[in-house]
Amino acid sequence: NAEMRAESKNGGGLVPLPKANRDPSVPKEFICAINGHMMKEPVRSVFGHVFEKSTIELWLESNGQVCPITHETLTPELLSPDDELRSRIIRFQIQRSSAP
Repeated sequence: NAEMRAESKNGGGLVPLPKANRDPSVPKEFICAINGHMMKEPVRSVFGHVFEKSTIELWLESNGQVCPITHETLTPELLSPDDELRSRIIRFQIQRSSAP
């Protein structure tokens, strides 16, 4: 059971990515690949990974323009909003809040 790891430019070497105490009822695809939290504004990289927009922007600013998953070059221009996923997350939150 290997944890996702990413190379940190600041600290050098591999560092474990934060692993939130995740609610098992939240679908895995709604979770940011960096911080483990349910996303509000998902963006998809050209590599197919999905991140919370503010989280990946902070990552790129702090660690250089490198994908935390693939270690390939990643710039903000290579991220695009995932509107379909955002709609599914919103529907999930509405259904969950209206459940008895």
